[in-house]
Amino acid sequence: MSRFPVGRTAMSDGVRLVTALALSMIAGGAVQQILMMVVMGGHQVGLLVPLAAFMLLVTVVFAVAQRKAVPLDRIMVLLVAVFSIAGAGALAIGVATFSPEAGGNILYLLALLLDVGFVVPAVLAVLLHWVLLRAAPATG
Repeated sequence: MSRFPVGRTAMSDGVRLVTALALSMIAGGAVQQILMMVVMGGHQVGLLVPLAAFMLLVTVVFAVAQRKAVPLDRIMVLLVAVFSIAGAGALAIGVATFSPEAGGNILYLLALLLDVGFVVPAVLAVLLHWVLLRAAPATG
């Protein structure tokens, strides 16, 4: 028999948010660095700070949604769709402007950097937040 009321768990909303942020930073940073090594040919440790700020923004979005009792499923679908469309759009522009001339691949490389450095880790962060926060009771 649980000593917590029905629907409540031992982990508070704040602890869930901090856990989601920490796991997102660790997993997102690891995925970012692995993909940078595989796709771009080298580690880019300097990209971890902007990624951490981006992960914090994702956490704030989920915290506000949870506080306002917005269904987290909708937030997850919306954020994954936005990130996916932005990544695909950037890659499409990069491929469309690719040329064999000097400097003709700059937009393509920027699109790869955006996708590998931010879009893939951001989608992972959104999914981790959704998994960790969806079981939490809504506050408000």
